[in-house]
Amino acid sequence: MSGKGILTAREIYGNKRDALKSSFIPEALSAKMIASKRGYFKQMIIPIIAHTIHLLFLCYTILLFVRVTSSWFPAWRHTTFIRFVAHYTDPYLNLFRKFIPPIGGVMDLSPLIAYIVLQIVEKIIIAIIT
Repeated sequence: MSGKGILTAREIYGNKRDALKSSFIPEALSAKMIASKRGYFKQMIIPIIAHTIHLLFLCYTILLFVRVTSSWFPAWRHTTFIRFVAHYTDPYLNLFRKFIPPIGGVMDLSPLIAYIVLQIVEKIIIAIIT
């Protein structure tokens, strides 16, 4: 025991090798995980990839929402931000507008179908990865 009553790593682990080993390996990396590269990949990398994919789909969903909302305000159509949003969302929405005509010439349901398809595709991709 050291002079102030605090145990050192060497006193706890007994020898120098174990004391050094304990100070360099974080607890999160277990011996099992280090031994198995696949286990490390499965437990650490795949959730990060799945979360990143989820965030990308979330951003695109928000862009779709902004695009649909902006269609209710004609004065917003010519703003730089809405033109940016339209540039990235209209090609996707046009896929659905080809098959789903507006109801009564006014109400367009293609954004709703596009949103549902986007969510299904996201779930399928994340299920395949995980």
